[in-house]
Amino acid sequence: LNSYLIYLTCFILIPLHTFQKKLYESTGLGASDDNNLFNSRVWCLLKRYKMLRSSMGSGSKMSLQSENFGLHAALPRKVFELLHRVFRVTFECFASPFNCYFRQYCSAFPDTDCYFGSRGSFFELQPKRGSFQANPPFSEEIMLAMANHMIALLDHALGPLMFVIFIPDWREPLTPAIPALQNTPYCTHNILLESGNHQYITGNQHIHSLTHYNAVHGTQVFVLQNEAAAEEWPISDEDMDRLRDAMSTNF
Repeated sequence: LNSYLIYLTCFILIPLHTFQKKLYESTGLGASDDNNLFNSRVWCLLKRYKMLRSSMGSGSKMSLQSENFGLHAALPRKVFELLHRVFRVTFECFASPFNCYFRQYCSAFPDTDCYFGSRGSFFELQPKRGSFQANPPFSEEIMLAMANHMIALLDHALGPLMFVIFIPDWREPLTPAIPALQNTPYCTHNILLESGNHQYITGNQHIHSLTHYNAVHGTQVFVLQNEAAAEEWPISDEDMDRLRDAMSTNF
């Protein structure tokens, strides 16, 4: 028990506190707050996301596909580094204060997450330009709504607009988001990552000692671009291969 408490304190709670403090201070919303208020807001985050994890049914398709690690598995850090360097991504469409890589992100709970950099719900975001990453919760309804919202945003963009999207390759039955993304004229690249050959980070990374796990499902990766984005940020087949390698368990 003592060894576990030492591990929990040194490798989870202290790093978590430091990370949340940086996000908190970066927003400017809590610049004059005392530490007790900061701790209270972190406590609200922990309770809110614990409630979200607890609401998942143990026999649901979603929980089986994510190996019971929670609703919000994230991409490995090396993938985000590549997305930023090559795909010019600077914003996450679906993240949380616990798993965001960029300081600009959308999340499920604006009331608690806004103090840590969240811009609110992705479905209320109206960007006119920019490069975005999307790894949505593995819900068929959310993924289809995401695809439709992205296509509408691309229709009305005023500058280069691009989305790099990661969704599970569910085919029995086929999840509706896959043909919606494949068939849009904005789709410039689409690759399949085979199950067992790539990794995610558990959605419980802030409280779990095991962070990476091998995906038990295939993952479809899409790049959606308008003409301005394809010209501003041309993506090659070699770039997509580098993305595949970054997700690989053998990389």
